[in-house]
Amino acid sequence: MGTELDWFAVDSDDFLALMSSAGYGPIPDCVFERFDEQRCIGEFLAGLVGHRLMDDWDGTVLSLSRSGVFVYDWKHWDGPYLRQGTPAIPQQIGQLGIPPKLREALAVVPERFSESGKLRPELLLTCTR
Repeated sequence: MGTELDWFAVDSDDFLALMSSAGYGPIPDCVFERFDEQRCIGEFLAGLVGHRLMDDWDGTVLSLSRSGVFVYDWKHWDGPYLRQGTPAIPQQIGQLGIPPKLREALAVVPERFSESGKLRPELLLTCTR
């Protein structure tokens, strides 16, 4: 079993997504390089939606989607990340109020979350874990 980690990415439209690795999904190296800031992004979003993320997966998907954030979950065992939550009105990271210092910690995925129901970050970014 790998590392269960919920990490955050921004796409080419500046939209935000939570990516849940489910213990097996590839995680970009840049996430580990900015691990503390990635954790702070989760805390920031928890404050935005009014509850801790991941206490209730369905609730997390629903509340983040309502807030304008995309949500992906790794499909056991060999993927890909599948989009579980699509916001009716996606919000760019500036609209969400994410502080500039935390924005620098986001993995940059050269895709459009609004068009990508499936993602394989290992084909787009360096993922050694």
